[in-house]
Amino acid sequence: MSDAIERFFAGASDTPGQNDAVVIFADTALEGCVREALNIPEGDLKLSDLAGITELHITGVSAVEYDAAINYDGYIYEYGYRDALGALHRERGDILHLNDLAHMPNLTVLSVSFQKSLSLEGLKEAAPNLTSLRLSLNGHSDISALSSMTRLTELLR
Repeated sequence: MSDAIERFFAGASDTPGQNDAVVIFADTALEGCVREALNIPEGDLKLSDLAGITELHITGVSAVEYDAAINYDGYIYEYGYRDALGALHRERGDILHLNDLAHMPNLTVLSVSFQKSLSLEGLKEAAPNLTSLRLSLNGHSDISALSSMTRLTELLR
């Protein structure tokens, strides 16, 4: 099998090195959560690193594990949230927008909670494959940007 065909079936680009392009995040708070989810605390983040993300769960300043047995916001409490180790946090996150999700073409499930101020403008263009979006305790009120997201089958607020 030729290299181009092997890359096609592996989901890689035909352009050599394209999947190894370094990603620069505009929102450093989102970058920090993505780094935590990928366990890549420093160094370059590449498109190939982000291509494997299909689900992303962010609460406050941390990426968290999602447990379907717990109600959707099992980590969120009235006065804070618990991380995967059970530690209680009260710090709200600083993610302002989600435009950097455009670097994650396979993202279908997203939960973002406990942010100070979060804009949903441009989410359709950044994450067109989202089927599930969970938002709670965020400083946003306008969800009209979601009305044209036709693949979205689950929206929890």
